[in-house]
Amino acid sequence: MSHSSHVPSLLKYVLFPAFLCLYIPHVFAQSNGPAIVAGPNVRVSTDRPDRYHGETAWAAHPSNPQLLIGGSMIYDPSRTEDHSVVYVSTDGGATWHATLETGAGQSVDPSYAMSRTGGAYFLHDSDGNGYCEFYRSNDGGLTWSAPIRLNLLDRSWLAVDNTGGRYDGRIYIVGAVQDANKTQAVVLYYSSDGGITFTGPVGATGLGGDPSNPVVLSDGTVVLNSILSGESGRLLATRSTDGGAHLSPAIEVAHWTNTLSLGGSQITAIQPSCPCWRLIPRVAPVAIASMQCGPTVVREGPKSTSRRPPIGDSPGAQR
Repeated sequence: MSHSSHVPSLLKYVLFPAFLCLYIPHVFAQSNGPAIVAGPNVRVSTDRPDRYHGETAWAAHPSNPQLLIGGSMIYDPSRTEDHSVVYVSTDGGATWHATLETGAGQSVDPSYAMSRTGGAYFLHDSDGNGYCEFYRSNDGGLTWSAPIRLNLLDRSWLAVDNTGGRYDGRIYIVGAVQDANKTQAVVLYYSSDGGITFTGPVGATGLGGDPSNPVVLSDGTVVLNSILSGESGRLLATRSTDGGAHLSPAIEVAHWTNTLSLGGSQITAIQPSCPCWRLIPRVAPVAIASMQCGPTVVREGPKSTSRRPPIGDSPGAQR
């Protein structure tokens, strides 16, 4: 074969793909605005370089991209217990500094939030002392007030209304408590004075289990959700349209049959509450045995480390 016969192959298999690799990103950058560029990794925990960190959470100022707060549980070897720490960045995440670490007593489940007026908020469960502590800051997390103590909640979460509407600035705390029947119920507290005082707890009929983070919709509606686990599991949700004063009865978003043993593998059966829901489990490795409008059966690999039954998304579902 002559040297000239290799030219078409060179164009087809080398030069043309190289051209596409260079040109296509340029087209997308032009059509969709500036390209997203990932910068270098930044070590947040520089002020605590030798300490174990776990269960991180983060929050950003709604309109100022330079202001960020976050942190995690942090192990204190001198006391052999977990504390919680707050890190703050005032330069868009380029540098970070620790501005608060909780004191003696086991601390877990930290949560962080920011308001559009520059308020920063930090909450943790001090289960070693039997209460929750809420901290507030008026300067974006650089300095902090003395904590407010609330009844102990399990896996507490923070959210702030930054809509500019009727309940703008209202702070919400969500967590789980045990009711008189020793059943875990999810409750809400709210503050209308910037975190100086809180009202609650406010409960919702039928809302129990393990809470997840609440969200505030653009009209000021607060949405709570939780998971009930056991032989069968349920994903529940409730909402408040009056700034947390009342919660609607919980509704079932989805339910599933928990893990069953079959032939050395695990079978997880998922039954959507509504035929229009198609749930795609987040487990790996996983092979979908059937996917249809109705019951979905999923074969989960034997090495899966999923701690809970898989929950997926439906088209148009809020996240």
